[in-house]
Amino acid sequence: MKYISWKYPFLTCLVMILLLSRDGLAIGRMGLLAALLHEAGHAWAYFLLMGRLPRISISPAGIGMEAPQSDFTPRELLILATAGPAVNLALGGLCFLAMQIQASYGGYWFGGVNLWMGLFNLIPLGRLDGARIRQALEEMGQGY
Repeated sequence: MKYISWKYPFLTCLVMILLLSRDGLAIGRMGLLAALLHEAGHAWAYFLLMGRLPRISISPAGIGMEAPQSDFTPRELLILATAGPAVNLALGGLCFLAMQIQASYGGYWFGGVNLWMGLFNLIPLGRLDGARIRQALEEMGQGY
């Protein structure tokens, strides 16, 4: 698996099994799908910028793209960091628009999970996308 790396595969599978087996409201499944779509947004932006697919890491802590920040200009880092939350926010908005035509609990849940994930990832802390966005904007403001 050239583009996917599993960190702690046994523990990751155990966490997934426990999450999905106790998921009566399907929030975990929708969250997992939202996380995969989020990373697909990053991977698509990476592909457009670099011409190749990135390596995706799956671990008990979540799903993430493995790409050293030093490989990117501040502008490229900004594009990469905003791509994931943009996918979630767009999907959340589209779900809520679609619910105006044909409402369903699943549609509202999926829209809500995507909006929550997109907004949460914009927090400028730690390894979240918001921290990378802040870093890119600071570097762009300093003329790097």
